[in-house]
Amino acid sequence: MVGVALDMFADLPSDGLLNLRFEDMLATPKAELRRLARLIDPSLENEASIRGASIIPRQTPCTFARLDHHEHAAITKARRPGLERLGYVL
Repeated sequence: MVGVALDMFADLPSDGLLNLRFEDMLATPKAELRRLARLIDPSLENEASIRGASIIPRQTPCTFARLDHHEHAAITKARRPGLERLGYVL
């Protein structure tokens, strides 16, 4: 699915696309929300809105880490092509 989406977006202008990573949103919600607001409508980039929205993302327990070795390997193998195209280092 990631590959299909990336292929569909390949011809669109890069200034109209934004890649938001879940882990980045959790780590630096204000910075990521500012990036999103700038893309949608720069007038949305006000400190009160950013501050209010930044409290929404919550760290969640990682269920992937609780899988056994075989499940881990199978999921990693299935996800590898998409993750690599998104720039993740595996």
